[in-house]
Amino acid sequence: MADKPKCILTVDVEALAMRAPNHHVDALIYGRSGGQEWGIGRMMDIADRYGVKMTFFLDFAEVELYGDEIIQAGKSILKRGHDLQLHCHYDLLSQKVRERFPDADPSYYVWYENEEISEFIIDYCIGQYKKCAGRLPLIFRGGEYRFGAALIKKLKEKGLAADASYHFMRPRKLPVNKQFLFENGLLELPAGILPKREEEPEKFLNFNDSRLYPSNPADWDRCLGEYEAFFQEYYDYYGDDAFATFIMHSWSFCYHKERAVKTGCYDAPEDGFDSCAADFFEQFLKRFCGRIDFITASQAVSMYRSRFIKKIDFDSIFALCRQPMEKLSRIEAFVRQKAGKRKVVIWGRGWIEGRIIRMVNFHHRIPVAFYISKDAGKMPVWREKEVKTFEEAHLSPEEYYVFIAADPCHTEIRDSIKLAGFSQYEDYYDIADFGSPLPEESNSALPIHDSGICPVCGGSEFEAYNSEKPRRCVKCGSVERNRTMSKLFSENVKADLPSSKILHVSACKSERMFFEKANAHHITTLDIRSQVKPDVVADICHMPQILSHSYDIVFANCVLNHVYDDEAALSEIYRVLKNHGLFITWVTGSGGMNTVACKNPTGWYGQEMMDTYRVGTYRYYGESDFTVQLQNHFSKVICYEKYDAPSGLSCCWYVCEKQAGEETV
Repeated sequence: MADKPKCILTVDVEALAMRAPNHHVDALIYGRSGGQEWGIGRMMDIADRYGVKMTFFLDFAEVELYGDEIIQAGKSILKRGHDLQLHCHYDLLSQKVRERFPDADPSYYVWYENEEISEFIIDYCIGQYKKCAGRLPLIFRGGEYRFGAALIKKLKEKGLAADASYHFMRPRKLPVNKQFLFENGLLELPAGILPKREEEPEKFLNFNDSRLYPSNPADWDRCLGEYEAFFQEYYDYYGDDAFATFIMHSWSFCYHKERAVKTGCYDAPEDGFDSCAADFFEQFLKRFCGRIDFITASQAVSMYRSRFIKKIDFDSIFALCRQPMEKLSRIEAFVRQKAGKRKVVIWGRGWIEGRIIRMVNFHHRIPVAFYISKDAGKMPVWREKEVKTFEEAHLSPEEYYVFIAADPCHTEIRDSIKLAGFSQYEDYYDIADFGSPLPEESNSALPIHDSGICPVCGGSEFEAYNSEKPRRCVKCGSVERNRTMSKLFSENVKADLPSSKILHVSACKSERMFFEKANAHHITTLDIRSQVKPDVVADICHMPQILSHSYDIVFANCVLNHVYDDEAALSEIYRVLKNHGLFITWVTGSGGMNTVACKNPTGWYGQEMMDTYRVGTYRYYGESDFTVQLQNHFSKVICYEKYDAPSGLSCCWYVCEKQAGEETV
């Protein structure tokens, strides 16, 4: 019987002072209210009845606020036999960090990008954790899902096995991923999120998400139905081997939406002391325990090796954030300069500005007087600043400079600011102009990233090709899928290229140059097109000209998308490989986890190529589907995501090994 899909039940255990007026640990961790408990104890009681163990990420930085109360909370979790791991809201360690690092950035939002500060924070949290457990933790989750390359490096150095901070929507936009390994071997366990598709918004596996959270027992069936749909879509999208990370908080049963919106407090159950949320959690476990395997994060660490796992360069994740961060820093300086002695206000809509503010901490770096939002009546205070409606603000360009941080679709904001006499750039900056140069900057195109050096030929000039990005090397014609070959073979595929017998399918100039530079002398090129003068003219879907078990490596870069029968091609590739031989391939992706058919198969190569050779663009591969397809032929499949600096893009290379003793498919 196939394994059940896996779900990690995680709870962020926090007692942040802004979420309760007093008795913060009692109210927000234990949920003590009306003579009962609605916090971590109640959660463990319910989970225990169903034989489920949960992972509690305890905010050990809160020892600075509550001392031994946090340690006792950790001990109580361990005593009950549940999983205890590290959580940390970095700002709570401000005093200690500034004492140790007087020159630290004023914004804690960038501390996790500094290796020394990251090490200091991790050491602090580990020290507190050991007071509870007497041993090292395994997994870390950053406050507000904040993490960076420096932090990831230090977590591994300190002996942790995994990070659980990856949230592809916040605080910075990241690529959609299921569990993966960073290049240093640290496992990442992303939050369970379904990306936006067609008319559907993103869906977040969060107990208190408005679509999943009932307001009364009559709403249970609807919410359980939402969970049914979520899990089905999640595993369809990411694959049955994905770990779905479920997010709760210690105060999740005390979340009263109306009170939370009005006061920001999460310290009272719905309708006074009603047990609706707690009872619903029990119904949730009752519904899904037989169909989903609820595991701890520690169990995920122990079992991920038996599942497909992608290995990703740091730059493939973090380099994507550098350009917008640099641009936001320039915008910050621009706003300061233009505002002069005027007060700065931020005008948002529906708190979409939250992402911008979270990325560079605008509200701390710039002395914001107040916020403007139509939601001012519902939330009069936001991030410790007053919120006003536009009408209440009485804005004038003589007194205020406005930073508009709202989705471009909200034209009423732009119309209102112009009618109030504000001039673009001089009196306000609109985040909708993010892609355009600032007036003080050259009108020529800004560099997207450092161009770097082409590893194939040593060239340093790159031109736009089938994109606005400078992807193609002027000297050798390579693009990112050719250039990342160098990193793949030097860092991940330790094949002896000079002695390996290689079948090179559909070879291009830059790939030939790479193999020549690597002293790979035993190469046979193969192509269905005789005019490109390969060593062997053959159809990869049926190539009887090639003997079985005759090659150490079959290399096919951007080939499988264009063959009419990719299953036949994979069977033939498997056949011609020796035992322990490698099939190495890159394919054009769909942008998601699922494979999709190309709507215009002749669009790239043309009708003549289709008619003559049946070569076209048949499909775009999804990571999950393609992995399963490869595993149907090869028992060992690893994906390496390699970053290319000239283009600012990354490429997923699939390395498949033919295991000794396997039968030919």
